[in-house]
Amino acid sequence: MTFVITHGCCNDSSCVPVCPVQCIRPRPGDPEFTTTEQLYIDPATCIDCGACMEECPVDAIHPEWELPEHLSDYLEINEAYFEGSPVEESRPPDPSRRRLPVGRSKLAVAVVGSGPAGCYAAAELSAGRMKWIDTSWP
Repeated sequence: MTFVITHGCCNDSSCVPVCPVQCIRPRPGDPEFTTTEQLYIDPATCIDCGACMEECPVDAIHPEWELPEHLSDYLEINEAYFEGSPVEESRPPDPSRRRLPVGRSKLAVAVVGSGPAGCYAAAELSAGRMKWIDTSWP
């Protein structure tokens, strides 16, 4: 079973970051993201978690088993998008490979916000107990 993106998809990509297996395409940054009519879910990769359906602002995502009859063609439309180019398995980066860029011996961090959350984050950072969660550096 899978979830299916149907007509009405506004292509705002709010469903993309909540997908734990990254089976929704195209993603922001993909060449076809700005020209595609809608987003698509790879049925071979989808794990039926429903996170995308909850996040969709226009209710364009349906579980396959509850897909209305008049939208049944969208299951094939989603499948066809991935023919010949299935979603590649993506793994989180290896945390042991994270390091500062060459030539930088210190990391500068800004805590944006105020109140208890900002104070707790600053205290954890200064005590050295907070783990680095930024995955933008190799």
